[in-house]
Amino acid sequence: VEDTVRLAKDVIIYPSVHLRGETVIDEGAIIENGSVLKDCLVGKHAHILPYTCGDQANIGEHSSVGPFARLR
Repeated sequence: VEDTVRLAKDVIIYPSVHLRGETVIDEGAIIENGSVLKDCLVGKHAHILPYTCGDQANIGEHSSVGPFARLR
């Protein structure tokens, strides 16, 4: 997790997750194993399934994406 990333409360981050750039993770979001997000916005209670890659993507509240998704 880079120092420019902003995390809200109650966020769950699994092992081997990479959060880069200006990524913002809103409260209650879950980011599963091996996901890589760069400059993304993850809404409240969103669920990012394993090995999802995002670059400048907006993931809405209560959304579920992946596994193995590519978001741009």
